[in-house]
Amino acid sequence: MYFSALMKSARGQDEQLAVGPRLRRFREEAGLTKQELAAHMNYSLSGIKKMEQLESNPTVKSMELYLRACGRTLGELFRSMNQRKTA
Repeated sequence: MYFSALMKSARGQDEQLAVGPRLRRFREEAGLTKQELAAHMNYSLSGIKKMEQLESNPTVKSMELYLRACGRTLGELFRSMNQRKTA
């Protein structure tokens, strides 16, 4: 399953667009550069950039890898989005 399809069905287009900044924030909070994250995930640097900008259509598995490398989970990503809505 592709992550964008999951986001569209779970949250709608506006929420899908909010994912990129959250991914970047999670990476930065983990103290990782894009290059370090790419090496950890065995991805290209351009692949990481595309994930953070949602220029690609990442799979749920690739998003889980990204988040796990940052010490996060998909659940935390969704919860952070819900907190923005209620704040």
